[in-house]
Amino acid sequence: MANDYTLRLSEHELNRYRMMAIHARAAETAAWQAAGIDKGARIVDIGCGPGLPLLELAEAVGPDGRVVGVDQSDEARQTAEALAAEAGYRHVEIRAGDAAATGLPAGEWDVVHMRHVLLHNGPRIGEILDHALDLLRPGGHVYLNETDPGTHRFEEDPPDGVVDMEARYWALLADRGNDLSVGPHLGRYATRAGFDVVHRQARFDAFPLVPDVRPPSWAGRQAMLDAGVCDEADVRRWDEALNDVVPGTVIYVSQFTVVARKP
Repeated sequence: MANDYTLRLSEHELNRYRMMAIHARAAETAAWQAAGIDKGARIVDIGCGPGLPLLELAEAVGPDGRVVGVDQSDEARQTAEALAAEAGYRHVEIRAGDAAATGLPAGEWDVVHMRHVLLHNGPRIGEILDHALDLLRPGGHVYLNETDPGTHRFEEDPPDGVVDMEARYWALLADRGNDLSVGPHLGRYATRAGFDVVHRQARFDAFPLVPDVRPPSWAGRQAMLDAGVCDEADVRRWDEALNDVVPGTVIYVSQFTVVARKP
């Protein structure tokens, strides 16, 4: 959502979002129930990206509900709109907006959903959660899901190029003032913003690292180039290293979920 968002949309990235969405709905059933993500709910999906998790939300609330996806990226919004139209979801709207200034009416929403948004907006976490609090009706819930890259583990040691790419990407995010341990800190951030935490969940998802599903660090290569922390030779080396990964090699990715209620 911030202007310096580090991920670039690609077919690899879409596949990664698709896999994340499928895992999320299956693994977070109790959290969805705690947040009231159910038939008829009105949901704002801040930082909806290309809309794969948003489609799961739309299916959950049904035609009597409403889901509004908000994102700053033109390409991501166009993809989300196309996918929602293809699915026939007339109760979905995609609009441009900032994570802390969506332009949506205050006090009308049952759930504000954010998935891997705060990791990229560390200096503005308080501002973003303040806006979420304003959007919600009394008794509504904010739904937060984040990771902690310091806990990620590979089943098999990856090529050196992959290790280098990962290290440079996460260092770039940290240099921009982001909290790389935002996942375990979600409850603290929500409480500081005035929410009451009602549900916490932590898990590891096992993702096969194959050519069609590459890690966020690969999607962030353009941001690293723009920041001068790598060059085109590095990117070519990383691409070769990713292609050398044995198909099916598993990366364990931590997921932290917090559901918090507006008093």
